Amino acid sequence: MSERMIIDALPARNNILLGIVATNTGNAVVDAMIQGALRACLEELDDAPKVEVQEWRRASDPPPTHNETWHDGDEVYSGETSMKVWAYCADGTQHDAHYEIHDGNGQWFVEGKDDKFSEHGNVTHWMYYPAAPKD
Repeated sequence: MSERMIIDALPARNNILLGIVATNTGNAVVDAMIQGALRACLEELDDAPKVEVQEWRRASDPPPTHNETWHDGDEVYSGETSMKVWAYCADGTQHDAHYEIHDGNGQWFVEGKDDKFSEHGNVTHWMYYPAAPKD
């Protein structure tokens, strides 16, 4: 678990806000110093990078598609297709896949063992690939 995920899992932000409101040592200068430090912590927490955790989504809620035209030999096809995603199939296997819509009908296409895409009706869940590292 990353540092940011741990911070998000704790009620840290609420505790900092409560500390700012509830600081009352009886000394106005000390209170101001404590509240200033807590506000600095809050700003640092708010500026921390956000971590997106990928989650499995149901196959009945496919990824967004965009219009695309592609060539297969002499045939030209057009329709809507999604970006490549990671799919979980009913047989317990996981594969690269994408979702296509032709003539209003949607279909999952899963990369088969022969490295070609073949139709499978057994996709139960999918998730986006994580973002590539920046460095």
